[in-house]
This record gives sequence, C-alpha cells and structure tokens, in this order.
Amino acid sequence: MTGLQSQPSATCLLILVGLKLTAVNVILIGFDVGAPFLRQIIQLSRPGLGRVSCSLGKGRGQMKLSKSWQSAGIPAGYDWPKLIFNAASETLVVELRATRSDYSPTRLFARHKDAISYEPIGTPAEDISYESAVTCEARPLVVFNSTRSSRHRSGRDWVSLCVFNLQTHELSPLVWSGRLTLPEPYNDLQISKLIRLSDSGDSLCLTVGLRWLNQMRVDSYLAQLDLAEMNLQLVSRLSDTLF
Repeated sequence: MTGLQSQPSATCLLILVGLKLTAVNVILIGFDVGAPFLRQIIQLSRPGLGRVSCSLGKGRGQMKLSKSWQSAGIPAGYDWPKLIFNAASETLVVELRATRSDYSPTRLFARHKDAISYEPIGTPAEDISYESAVTCEARPLVVFNSTRSSRHRSGRDWVSLCVFNLQTHELSPLVWSGRLTLPEPYNDLQISKLIRLSDSGDSLCLTVGLRWLNQMRVDSYLAQLDLAEMNLQLVSRLSDTLF
C-alpha cells in the first residue's frame, strides 16, 4: 500500500480578529502561499470596509492584513477600542490605546451622533493617559481616570479622577491624592478602575487601592463614591488585585 504525502495547498488557516470601529486583522498561516494569491485576498475587501494594508510576518506564508480607521478625527496608531454613548448629549465617546509609542498612552475621542469627525478630549501630555471612561443617562458627562506612564518601568501611576462636560467641553479634576477622607488605617488611595456611573451622574462605582499608614501594604476594594459629598464607601474587600 502506497501512502500519499500531504502537500500544502492554497487553502490556509484564516484567523479573523474583528474589533469594533478599528482594525480588522487577518493572519494567513501556510507553507506555500505566493504573492499573487495574497494580492487576491487583499482585493476581496469590500467597499466601505476601509483601506487594507498588509505586512509580511517573519515566516514564509504568513501575512497580516489591517483595516485602517474610517472615522475622521482619529489618528493612526491607535487600537483596542471601547465605545460608550452619552444619551443626554447624544455623543459617542471612544477610548483608544496608542500602539506606536514608548508610553502607549490611552486617549479619548468624542463626536455628536450626527457629526462626521471625532474630536480629542483634552490635551494630555505624552506620558498621561485618559482611561476607564464611564458615562450616565441624565447628564452630558464623561468621568475617567488620569494616569502617568514611565519609560523606565512598566505600569501606570494614578494621577486623578476627571470629569469632562460633553456640551461645554470643560475638563476638571474631581479626585486626587489627599482629596478624600479615608477610613483608618489608610492614608492614601489610588483609583484602579471605573465600573459604573449612576444615571444621575452623582454616584460612581469603582475599584480602589488603599495604602496603610507608614506601610507599603495596599488593600483593594470595590467602592462607591458619592461625587456630590465626596464620600467614599467601601463595599467589599477584593482579594484578587486584577479587578
């Protein structure tokens, strides 16, 4: 009995990663895929799906297709989108992370639902990120974290909690180190992640890290912040710091 040796063909494994409002990446993995075949794949992109660019991987027969942004106002080099919608101002807010920077900062862009172009929220420095954005139903507000990155180490340091008015375009800090009265034995906090802003915009659910007085120990909590009274209520201790 003679066996037939398996030969690679033009059929390749396609891994399609689709992300809302951002790049669509297609990885072609094969052993004997030539340039003409790859060009045919590129030409299959439908009108309206955006410009398709390609880059060859290190191995033979590996290629990456990337769809560029179609929305005006969003610069190249940003990825990992998060979209939220503020009903009070009828505004879309997109949170994006830079992919071509030493700091890889996160930025916020907004546009009215009938507008064509996005506009950046604020003018943060290169090492400052605006992230973890949340919004509410009744007021034209976006609340988000401001953090600072360093070239010399990984991770980001919390700077402040900020609010942006989508109608007046006023950006203001809400909470910073030393702003809140903390329960004993804690003397400092960092806001880790924003989870939900109440419909009225007066209460914020979030996770925080609380530092012990004169110690390096930090405890993580799910908490509720009254934005009117600036009162922090600890809801539950978090043993897992990944939240």
